[in-house]
Amino acid sequence: MGERDELAVVSDQIGCPTSAHSLAALIWRIAELAPQAGVYHWHDGGALSWFGFAREIQRLGLAARILQGAIPLRPITTAEFAAAAKRPAYSVMDRSRALAEFGAMGDDWRAELDRVIKAIGKQREDRKR
Repeated sequence: MGERDELAVVSDQIGCPTSAHSLAALIWRIAELAPQAGVYHWHDGGALSWFGFAREIQRLGLAARILQGAIPLRPITTAEFAAAAKRPAYSVMDRSRALAEFGAMGDDWRAELDRVIKAIGKQREDRKR
């Protein structure tokens, strides 16, 4: 967003944002508790489109002064994006097993994104000093 005049973002794919912080917390919790083997799905609670996620990134980036100004965000379809990899329109994972076995460890995606944006802002401020 800091390098373009406009950004086209897919609006017809719904997924679950996941921060590295919350994923690492889950992995540590699994290692501590040594649960039964199996597959655990994880995300930061909630679902939205890539376009909605981009809008929130821009909003928080502006508020944290990471971005100098807003740029137009243009919603596009998956077909318009024409990516080499085929993506599902709805890829919301069921994290109920992880929640049941390890408790509610993470915030929703908004809180995690806010944490990430603030950390980026702090890193930039620290570099300026």
